[in-house]
Amino acid sequence: MASIQTGWLLLLCLGHISAIQLDHEQLLNRVHIHHSRELTDSAAMTGSAAVESPQIQWGTNESHIEVQLIYPTTGWMALGLTPNGGMDQSDVLFGYLDDKTGKLVVQDRFNNYKPGSPVDLTLDEQQDWTAVSGSQNATHTTIRAVRALRTCDFVDRPFVHGFMKVIFSYHSSDPASETGPILKHTQRGSGLINFLERGASLVPKEPIVAHLNFTMDDFRVPGQKTSEFHCRLLRVPKYDRKMHAVLQTPVVDPRAIDLLHHIVIMGCKSGIQIANASVANGDPFACGPEDYTNVMAECYEVAAIWAVGGKDTNYPANAGFPVTPEMEGRYYMLQVHYNNPQRKSTVSNCIDLIDVP
Repeated sequence: MASIQTGWLLLLCLGHISAIQLDHEQLLNRVHIHHSRELTDSAAMTGSAAVESPQIQWGTNESHIEVQLIYPTTGWMALGLTPNGGMDQSDVLFGYLDDKTGKLVVQDRFNNYKPGSPVDLTLDEQQDWTAVSGSQNATHTTIRAVRALRTCDFVDRPFVHGFMKVIFSYHSSDPASETGPILKHTQRGSGLINFLERGASLVPKEPIVAHLNFTMDDFRVPGQKTSEFHCRLLRVPKYDRKMHAVLQTPVVDPRAIDLLHHIVIMGCKSGIQIANASVANGDPFACGPEDYTNVMAECYEVAAIWAVGGKDTNYPANAGFPVTPEMEGRYYMLQVHYNNPQRKSTVSNCIDLIDVP
């Protein structure tokens, strides 16, 4: 989640009243093919230009967003709002036109992804996406649906100002039933979309080729104090060329949304010596004022910072945060402050994501 607004849990859930004009569109063209076959050639759609890549069209009013997905498939299709560019913890619009009955199926799902495990697109208890229309030809499926910008469902991610990370996927076949297992996607991809602001141009024309994640990795907040600081050391992975980060996005795990106070990422000095093997290997550790260690003394170059109410950091087109091959293995310290007056113990996976083109 890019921003937390005070009192967001008090929002009223209103039904959709009138149709919304679809006045935006974007191609979702960074597709990863999981089978050897190429994408099907596009065919003309009724009321729409032919498309060779998945396409999303959308429009908004004061309270709702209406989206139209045009995917080159006759099976299931999905669009997810993701906190970190991956599948885990993504809020998913899922749909298909049933080949047997012709029924349009639109569902609100949540993805709990674990590497090596089957797809776990769980049906939300509260279904917030409402079908508007759907059609299908020999090669493409079009689904149109509407949802409140902010729902009263804690597993839904709100549509907020600024660029949001989205993932998309689809399969050539329908699920066996509306509640049955879902076969793993045959195509997938990711992108950045600014749903709420017109004329946004901060994302460069170059494709985003990497996501640099700093995460607490399902850390359980102990809940022993009313104010808790916890840190984790992470190393920059290997890159074969110089790149520049263009977007920093703080993301809040819904399970800890009421505890988070701020996030800071700090670069550590080169050659830092870490005596504690657990800390050196990336295990979380307490890092409050009473827990001062040499690690905290040598990790002080602020790379990113966010507090409740903040938004994404979009770098200008002529600037960026450099990430070079020479930085491989350099330590960065992620510090998260939890304001926990009720001393809750819960899981947190706070992230500050840097997108690198």
